[in-house]
Amino acid sequence: MCTRSVKIALTLALSGCLFASPFSPVKADTKSIGITLTKRTVQGYWPISNSADTTADVLTSAFGARKLDNDPFDFHEGIDISAENLSVHAAFSGTIFEVNYPSNSTSDHWVVLEHVDLDEPDVYFYTRYHHLRRDSQLASLQTRIGEEITGGQLSSINPFATSDKTGTTYYHLHFAGTIYYHEPAYNAINPMRRDSLPYSNASAPHPYNIKSDSGSNILDFDVNTRGRELDLNRIVVVNILDSIVIDFDERINSDNQFYGGNEDGYQETTTAQGHAVIIWIYPYAFPTLNDFQRIYFAFQPPSFWNHNFTELFVRDTQDNQTHVWTSV
Repeated sequence: MCTRSVKIALTLALSGCLFASPFSPVKADTKSIGITLTKRTVQGYWPISNSADTTADVLTSAFGARKLDNDPFDFHEGIDISAENLSVHAAFSGTIFEVNYPSNSTSDHWVVLEHVDLDEPDVYFYTRYHHLRRDSQLASLQTRIGEEITGGQLSSINPFATSDKTGTTYYHLHFAGTIYYHEPAYNAINPMRRDSLPYSNASAPHPYNIKSDSGSNILDFDVNTRGRELDLNRIVVVNILDSIVIDFDERINSDNQFYGGNEDGYQETTTAQGHAVIIWIYPYAFPTLNDFQRIYFAFQPPSFWNHNFTELFVRDTQDNQTHVWTSV
């Protein structure tokens, strides 16, 4: 499991039960199996710190590509927050939608909350809280389906659960957001995306070890998130009039299990102009606490691409971007 921690500073404020959804869908890109987002004004609370002030929850795993145990590639459909026997709070106001309280005490125990989008009142989105403690507090929620719950410190039933390690091997809260209830893996959205859970963003991700080999026609490089921020989101490789995109949040060429891949970080796809390309994504394990997030990317683009005219754009969830030329 990932063992790296990162402090995320927050700027949050409570604003009633209805608010603009951070997960509202618009038309997705052609190669995306997920959802393209628009920027919205969203207010809420981190589920562990339960604070409206500039404070911090501690993340131990990011949304998107990660190395999981002996697997070279795993797509994580949420964020993991360090939390051993700590109170769990509603990130946004809404209603209790579903409670999973299985007969097997070691299985994952979780709660789903339903929220209404202020901009589009007919649109609902959901937040999911996993690996909760099996206790009477959680059991009582089974009889409270449909009951309103207020995000932050104003609710009489907040906190609604306690973090644990049910269904997993270490203590943490898995927190995720989805735009629809069904198929949460397919519809998962990065909770840190733009205004959904705002945080102080010190710098853009940094590409390095860039190697461009015209002989093997391989372009590869590492990316880390400077400032110890778990927020890498988008890679774009541009060659004159063609391009290749990887986007974790919009699920563009980043989650190959939905493309029939072997879930090993390797996939065959196409460029924007429809030319065949191979992509490799290999996350590094976090070597020490508070280390940088680091992921290796490799591309085998069309043979006619000119490596002297290839650009690389690396962007985080807040749209901070680094741009470099890849020629060597």
